Formats: sequence, C-alpha cells, structure tokens
Amino acid sequence: MAIANETEASSVSEAATSVHQSGNFRFALVALTSLFFMWGFITCLNDILIPYLKNMFELNYAQAMLVQFCFLGLTLLSQSQRVHLWVRLVIKKA
Repeated sequence: MAIANETEASSVSEAATSVHQSGNFRFALVALTSLFFMWGFITCLNDILIPYLKNMFELNYAQAMLVQFCFLGLTLLSQSQRVHLWVRLVIKKA
C-alpha cells in the first residue's frame, strides 16, 4: 500500500513539475479570472434584484437589506474557511 502511494505521489509530482517547467498556466489563469468575474457579476446582480424582490415579496427596508447582509456574510464565511484550509494544507507543509 505504501509503495503504491509513493509511486502515485512521484507520478503526480513529475506531472506538476513538467507543467511548471513548461509554464503552461493558461487554463488556471482563465479559470481563476472567469470565476472572479462570475462572482462579481453575481454580487452586482444581487444589488439589482433586491428592489424587485422587495416589491414582489412585500418586504420592508430592513428585511430587504437582510438579504444583502446574509449574502455578504456567507461570502465572508466561505473566505475564512478557505483561508483556514490554505493555512492547514499549504503553509504548514512549507
């Protein structure tokens, strides 16, 4: 079992090294940029939809702003979880 894991680890590190040496990061850059703009579009769309949803569901101002607060709060929560994961997996290995 340990030998199979070492073989898999070496093949993965060789593949990562070959990608790193060739400098082919185009897919990663495009994926990250696309996700960044999609997240920004969703955030802006949230601001646009709140007045319409406020009228549709007959919400007062505080209830409508609670939607925005929850959206941004969940964004903050997910970012803190990602930072914790990054610290645990990447920084402690270095």
